[in-house]
Amino acid sequence: MANGIKILVTGASGFVGSRLSLYLSSIGYDVYGLSRQGQGDEGVNWIVGDFGHRRSQTSVKPAVALAQVEPSIIIHCAGVVRDSDDSDFDKVNYEGSKRLLELAQATPSVLGFINASSIGVYGKPQSDDGVVREDDECHPQNAYAISKYKFEGELFSQKSLPYINLRIANIPGADAFINYVIDNKRASFYGDDWYVRDYIHPDDLNDLFAKSIGYLIKGEDSLTINAGAGIAYHFDDIVDEIERATGDKIERHFEPEKQGDIVKIICEIRRAKDALNWSPNYIRLQEIIDYAVRNK
Repeated sequence: MANGIKILVTGASGFVGSRLSLYLSSIGYDVYGLSRQGQGDEGVNWIVGDFGHRRSQTSVKPAVALAQVEPSIIIHCAGVVRDSDDSDFDKVNYEGSKRLLELAQATPSVLGFINASSIGVYGKPQSDDGVVREDDECHPQNAYAISKYKFEGELFSQKSLPYINLRIANIPGADAFINYVIDNKRASFYGDDWYVRDYIHPDDLNDLFAKSIGYLIKGEDSLTINAGAGIAYHFDDIVDEIERATGDKIERHFEPEKQGDIVKIICEIRRAKDALNWSPNYIRLQEIIDYAVRNK
């Protein structure tokens, strides 16, 4: 199926990168997983290295890794997600990603670049229904989202390397709210409106990455794509479903409204459907929560 195409996945030991690397290998791609620590997953060629800094102290320097692998597509999943100060977000998610993009542009074998961004770059949705569209203005509200949006700017400004920029929604198994409720058997609700989020099942996300590879291999134009289910999942329903899946009783606490919180955010996914011929398959809340309980 993959015709010997080489894929380099950064952050290959992370939640998204590890699952994606194994999936791409299973459908026939020659996958190289870059990680700060070596792994042992069968079917993935592991490289110990780090694109986060210009002077790598790890065993393989970034430029050497790209020259050795000669990848056709780079999928950039590496980055700092949480529990860091603002300088770490900027140094890794922006400066390190910019350095990787520069190296990709200088590597003749690279046909395209897929960036794992976040719907957090939108900030507060422009529409009252909470739906975000790829052409909306972005106003990221925290250091993580700002760092991701700054790197998006680097992608958009360059013209030499085709890309797909995936703005990824919440992911069961890696979602802070769901994991907190499962671990602590309690949930807090703020204000009078139920919070609403969009969740994309990891299997659907893997498929979207694969569709993105095929799109870039064909030489198509660069795109920014929302990676979500396009469905509003309410926090109260999520807690109900966690109770069902775990058998635990969840304590519910009602607190005053938190100023500045984003109450609703849901992806418009028409572009993914039209351009990539992709649609999510795992959209029932039961499927989302069952995955989270098994894989957090």
